[in-house]
Order: sequence, then C-alpha cells, then structure tokens
Amino acid sequence: MPEPVAFGGTILSRIRPERQTLVSGPGVLSHPGPPQIGWPEIGPEGPVALRLRRDRVLLVDGPVMAEGWDAATGCAVTDMGSGLAVLQIKGPAAFDIVGRGAELSLDTPSRSVARLVFGLEVALYRHGQADRIRLHVDRSLTGTLWAALQDAASV
Repeated sequence: MPEPVAFGGTILSRIRPERQTLVSGPGVLSHPGPPQIGWPEIGPEGPVALRLRRDRVLLVDGPVMAEGWDAATGCAVTDMGSGLAVLQIKGPAAFDIVGRGAELSLDTPSRSVARLVFGLEVALYRHGQADRIRLHVDRSLTGTLWAALQDAASV
C-alpha cells in the first residue's frame, strides 16, 4: 500500500489495528465489551465494537477471542485481521472527501456503521475526533477504495 498522502491539511493513510474480530449472534448487542458505536458517533481511541447489523459487530482491538462457536455467548467468532484493511482519512476535508462517494449526514443517525462508499461495502466511522474517519474494507478492494479517495480529494 502506498505511503500516506496529504491533500492540504488532510491525510489519507493505512492503519493496522492489532485485531479485527467479527462476532455474530442474536444477542451480540447486549453482550458486555468495548463501547459500541453507530453513525455518526465518534469511537474512542481504544477498543471499539462497530455495529454492523442487529446481530453482528466488528470488534477493533478488542479482547483476544477463540474462533468458532462460543456456546457461552451464543455467538460465532471470526478473525478478520487478514480479511479487512483499514484506511484512515483525517483533517479538515475528510468528511467532504468521503462524502463525495457516500451519503453522509451528521443529522441522520444510524445504529450501524455499514455503508456504501464509492459503491464498496465498508464499515465507516469517526475515530477519536470529528475530523478522523476510518473505513474497514475487504482487503481485495483496498486499492480501489484508496484510488477513489485520492480522486475525490483532487476534485
């Protein structure tokens, strides 16, 4: 992946979280764990649970969990570290750049961070501060999303 790219005061880079774990099950949203966020909430700097659906979260830098079926919680656990790449765009133009490829509104909240950005399925959320956006995307689509964000920044 290319080195970070700056567009004025806004920077596009690749982030490598320690862990990305998909947890799926009917009661997953009621389980204790890292803070759960949806759109447009700002996720904390530490571990976070990204709500994808009512029965699915993506734990970012959450606890180490054994893969497979967890009978105690009634959830399936899947390591997504090798399956998802994470791009970050931060700075004053971050929202506008991502907004060129997605319908984003701070006035329309959603319990989910699942979005289409430039036609690609991603988990999109604000991280740590209002002008820092992270996008978790299928690793095979990383180059496509990177190029689309660069193109949007050059408009």
